[in-house]
Amino acid sequence: MSTNPAYIFREKIGIGENRSVTYEDEVVDVEYKWKGKNKLEILQHFAGGETSYIFKHKKNGTKLTTIHSAD
Repeated sequence: MSTNPAYIFREKIGIGENRSVTYEDEVVDVEYKWKGKNKLEILQHFAGGETSYIFKHKKNGTKLTTIHSAD
């Protein structure tokens, strides 16, 4: 599987635009979930585990938290 997030993630996503995408060639499901207008959680589900990326926008920038969870 490609570990290049630019390939797995959508290039653009609108605020509040929740969606799920399956990349058949990479065997990964990706969910985009907004938790208010300043917090986006992206979940990658793949064989062997799940990775969560949580983006929180604040006045001084955006904080990214990455959580890797193996099966």
